[in-house]
Amino acid sequence: MFNTKQFLVVILALLAFVGTCQAATLAFLSLTVPNTVTSGQTFSASAKMLDSSGNTMAASGSVVLSWEGSGTLGGSTVASFSNGVAAFSVSITVSAATSGMLKATYTSGGSTYSQSLSVDVQIGSNNPSGDYTSAWVGTWKVQDTCDVNSCCCLTGSVSVTKSNTNAVFLTGPVKGQCGSSTSMSAQVSNINSDTTLSAIIFNNPFVLTRNGNELTVVNQRATQCSGRAVKTSDTSLTTKSSFLICLLVVISLLFV
Repeated sequence: MFNTKQFLVVILALLAFVGTCQAATLAFLSLTVPNTVTSGQTFSASAKMLDSSGNTMAASGSVVLSWEGSGTLGGSTVASFSNGVAAFSVSITVSAATSGMLKATYTSGGSTYSQSLSVDVQIGSNNPSGDYTSAWVGTWKVQDTCDVNSCCCLTGSVSVTKSNTNAVFLTGPVKGQCGSSTSMSAQVSNINSDTTLSAIIFNNPFVLTRNGNELTVVNQRATQCSGRAVKTSDTSLTTKSSFLICLLVVISLLFV
């Protein structure tokens, strides 16, 4: 039989145990994505940590987004928590309508949390083939805005031809800090837009923008190596180049 003192000790121990259990709240990662997206078009996704009651929990670090399916996931696939939410702006580019799994993964304190959701990727009516290169194919006249004193720059006319679906081959003369090179050729793959592109080329970030027949390339690390070009003709036998700009970029990057 317990005496009064022993009984009180047991009660206090039980209360402490219950308190500990309540503090150890179960947590899980919650991913929010659209059910259906259009190939090549940017969409928003978000992830957050929730407790067992569905309340948003404070979290630090980054969440990684990945695509399990055919096609390519583009955009910012790593996002840091801000006010408990990790926000993404991404796109999925495919050659034909498909379905896959978009997966968010978060690691903290030795534990890994993840959630995968199914996403249907459709081909837009304005681009039934899923090939974004047609808007870029042709001959482009480079405007001499790139700094030849510190960069190797494209100059004159650049030819852009299609090498594959969403891939192009670029050829053009160069000048500036190019060593003995007088021309440059490059292939660019995984094109996923006909107006705006973000790309990491030779570890340099670029933003590529097409406005009708005008192209703008911004080297975000070395702005003096940025440039512009104007389309002067279409090339019916070859390509679609979503990356005249890229070529401009590639050259700038190679020699910065």
